[in-house]
Amino acid sequence: SRTVASARGNAATISTSRAEPADGQILVVQDGTRRHHVPIRDIHYARAAGNYVEVAVGSERLLHRATLTAMEEQLGEGFVRIHRGVVVARRAIATVETTPAGDFAVTTIGGDVLKGSRRYRSLVAL
Repeated sequence: SRTVASARGNAATISTSRAEPADGQILVVQDGTRRHHVPIRDIHYARAAGNYVEVAVGSERLLHRATLTAMEEQLGEGFVRIHRGVVVARRAIATVETTPAGDFAVTTIGGDVLKGSRRYRSLVAL
């Protein structure tokens, strides 16, 4: 197990014990008084929400007190930033639609539509 502390002193733990999923990574998310052990492979995206990060796990949304940058590091290379406030799992991207202005929208396999910025467009390939 490995604990990663944020600048505000909150901690998220990434664990690699044998009782976990095949990819071996669990993110422990403290959402209010509940502690969720979320397999990283089940996370569709993370979005900045003030002093929190909204973590989308299927149709469920968890609020985790952390920065998006810290969360992006914990989630690893399977995730890509599409906007300064959004990182999305590459495997969760269903479609990418570019707008005439050069921005784009990502639709996830769960049906959520996330706004992407042209600054990050080259990082998203389908």
